[in-house]
Amino acid sequence: MAFVALSVGVLIAKETGGEDTEASEQEPSSPKVASTSTRAPDAEQPRAASADESKLVVSYLHGSARCGPCRTLQAYATEAVETHFAKELADGSMEFRIVNVATPENRHLQQHYEIYTQSVIVSEMQDGEEIRWRNLDRVWDLLRDRNAYFDYIRREIEDFGSEP
Repeated sequence: MAFVALSVGVLIAKETGGEDTEASEQEPSSPKVASTSTRAPDAEQPRAASADESKLVVSYLHGSARCGPCRTLQAYATEAVETHFAKELADGSMEFRIVNVATPENRHLQQHYEIYTQSVIVSEMQDGEEIRWRNLDRVWDLLRDRNAYFDYIRREIEDFGSEP
């Protein structure tokens, strides 16, 4: 499994020109993102957040080369967020994005978030600017245990959202 993760990381790094660095919680400038957003099924349309509201954005970041485990990571992340945070997605206090970091408009995200492989990032947005973020870096370790993966995503997002 480590070989697969490393191979995918090398492919993404070659494709996007990124470096292999370890990510952690950061306080960055707000990145520009072209993405696909999802929300809870059958949820009301989210209200537009006013400029002074805080909101969490959970992003699954991937490259163009996508193996079976990569697609599983995305499916698990999507289902975990939509299952555990349906209310927040519906009321607009949370957004879920699927972002291809290999596209020209998103390549900078690999360096911004210091990633080299598919990742789940949770960010806090305030007044339209990203004020902090965290890479949920254990998603690859939990790929073979769906329940542990879901619990990890839920717990990390809840912890991140409750921090001052």
